[in-house]
Amino acid sequence: MAHGASGRPVARDPIAFTTDGLGDESAVRWEEFTSRTFLPLHAKVLGDERLDATGTVAAIGSLRIMSLRVGSHIVETSGKFVSDDGVPATLITITLKGHTFLFTDGRTHFATDDRLLVTSLDRPFVSGFGEDTEALAVVVPTPLLRRSTGVPIGVTPHVIDIGNNFAGAALRTRLIAATRDPATESLAEDDLVELISTVLAPRPEPAVYNHFDRARDYIAANLSDPGLTAPHVARAVGISERHLSRIFADAHTSVPKYVREQRLLRSRGMLLGAHDGLTVAQIAVRCGFGSVGSFSRTYHARFGRRPDDILRDNARRRALRGER
Repeated sequence: MAHGASGRPVARDPIAFTTDGLGDESAVRWEEFTSRTFLPLHAKVLGDERLDATGTVAAIGSLRIMSLRVGSHIVETSGKFVSDDGVPATLITITLKGHTFLFTDGRTHFATDDRLLVTSLDRPFVSGFGEDTEALAVVVPTPLLRRSTGVPIGVTPHVIDIGNNFAGAALRTRLIAATRDPATESLAEDDLVELISTVLAPRPEPAVYNHFDRARDYIAANLSDPGLTAPHVARAVGISERHLSRIFADAHTSVPKYVREQRLLRSRGMLLGAHDGLTVAQIAVRCGFGSVGSFSRTYHARFGRRPDDILRDNARRRALRGER
């Protein structure tokens, strides 16, 4: 381990990997690389497609940092993960380009450019990446964050907009530097932990964002209700339907579009991570679709494949791995 002038651990040399030229073995080799250097994950691509992926992993003290550029695929964890020191860990992902999602505890969290997603690694999850997505990820021992912020960071998965956030921009810059030229004192572990904690620490938000967050929370909690509409959401949040529409318009969407997208993302997470025998009909009901036919058509239009096909592919892969 290299050390800075203060004696603090700084970094190990980054490790780079690409699936270029690996053909049908691309997803398996990518899974091996990420599991060995960053985080134990299972990687899946839709159908028999190859996975285009490039990544670099660096270690700064007890932090693991990864920069990646990947094609469309999902990854999943099967259980609780602890850091090298045997303590709970938190995963932080910053989407630089494209989109990512995280499905855990029955909820889907969606992140686009300059959005940071944080979640505890004490629970299984399914995470997905859109085509040509660029992102940064860091695994941090959770006690380091709690010691720095004084709050239980990472317990509840959530998304933070860092687009106009000075600390967020600084964190993004330093994480990129960590996977390129980490051998500098400015990248000592405690400096990065302090910067991450600044970004994650709770802070007051304008009322409009509180309304938006409350609306999204209400939608997430009632997504299984096929009768969920804008008037229902507005009443629950305590604002007019017109004001609710303006808030969602400022986020470049509408209530119906947002509800539909959340249903699709939740169903996608259930389909891709289904290990509990759920049928297409059961998933349709849990995600609030009025009928199996409507679910199948809407899902196919959004993702290019039908739910039945995905469940069959999952069953085939589990059979090949000797799973039930």
